Amino acid sequence: MRRNYWIPLLLIAMLAGSAFSDDMTDKFGLEISGGWYHPEFSQLNGGINYGGSFSYHFLPWLYAELRASVFKREILDFDVQRRTTTKYKIIERGQVYMAGSETLDEHFNFDNIKARIAPIDINIGFSFLNDSKVNPYISLGGTFFDAKIDELPDPNITAFGFNAGLGTEIFLASLFEDRANLAIVIDGRYHWGEASFGLDYTKKSCNRYFMSSTMRMDVDEYVNDKLKDLDDEIDLGGFSGSLGLKLYF
Repeated sequence: MRRNYWIPLLLIAMLAGSAFSDDMTDKFGLEISGGWYHPEFSQLNGGINYGGSFSYHFLPWLYAELRASVFKREILDFDVQRRTTTKYKIIERGQVYMAGSETLDEHFNFDNIKARIAPIDINIGFSFLNDSKVNPYISLGGTFFDAKIDELPDPNITAFGFNAGLGTEIFLASLFEDRANLAIVIDGRYHWGEASFGLDYTKKSCNRYFMSSTMRMDVDEYVNDKLKDLDDEIDLGGFSGSLGLKLYF
């Protein structure tokens, strides 16, 4: 079965024989792509990702690019620890008496909680066979991760890392009277980055009181939620492979 995966690549290479490569100096590139992401560690599940890139060639062999992709992954094995504290305070004839408090701890197991992770790469790239219709390249640079657990109310987590990739561009055709070129892009990439999804937030959920002619009792309840098993850094990195279409203009 694995040999069958090479058939589309061979067909692409045959098509590339009738295409051509142009001088890329001062040209922009716009790419859309999709593929598969495989996490390096077992904290996240793998799956489909999609994205694209925008690039500019300073020289035929030197370019800068902005890459972005989005994937949603299930986070494995964690629960929420919830601590509810109720504080009592009595006010009688203007005097304040602390009546004590009660604390209740609960644990809630979560299944199928997913994190939306969007790595944004700023890279420098180098290509090697600029006069060829099949042009391999490498690119590397820094990565900004934007990550969010949709089921939880906290704001997005941000983290920084790096990425490195290699791939091949196969030029298929010229368009718009040779003003643009169309290429297929096969890209393999590694991302590294970590983010802490550990949340420790407190919110005042209730404030009420009971009053008689001489006494008032205040009841304040506070809820503290913590993602117990996500205190440590979660590795966002992994390996990805993608297939895309790129337009040079």
